[in-house]
Amino acid sequence: MPHPHLDNTQKTRLRILHKNLVQILLLGLLYTLWIFATGIYIPCPFRLATGFKCPGCGISHAIIALVHGNISEAWTQNPFILCIGPFLLAYALYRAGKYVKDNDTHYRPWEIALLTILFLSAISFGILRNLAMH
Repeated sequence: MPHPHLDNTQKTRLRILHKNLVQILLLGLLYTLWIFATGIYIPCPFRLATGFKCPGCGISHAIIALVHGNISEAWTQNPFILCIGPFLLAYALYRAGKYVKDNDTHYRPWEIALLTILFLSAISFGILRNLAMH
């Protein structure tokens, strides 16, 4: 569907964004189908090397649980991603809009602060989840 309110360069950026999003979604779909067919998940290299869970451990399991409508299992697998997921999605939509509308790829101080807080929160979650395990 054409976007009459966008100029040609905005339409080009929208096509680029759309192409990248489709590729990411297809990879996610293929990975999900792989999991459903084989029951095999990609192992975490951090966990294989250290025996500890990284902040992202359990995200694939949590997403599969959500696909099945099992929110409590998703929470068990990785509560952090369930908490920040909606915020990350909203931020991604914001950044996509800024890119398409204004060709803006620069981060503002508030964005750097937000991403730093999310990064430190993820590290803290990773440490706390491993302390709780041992």
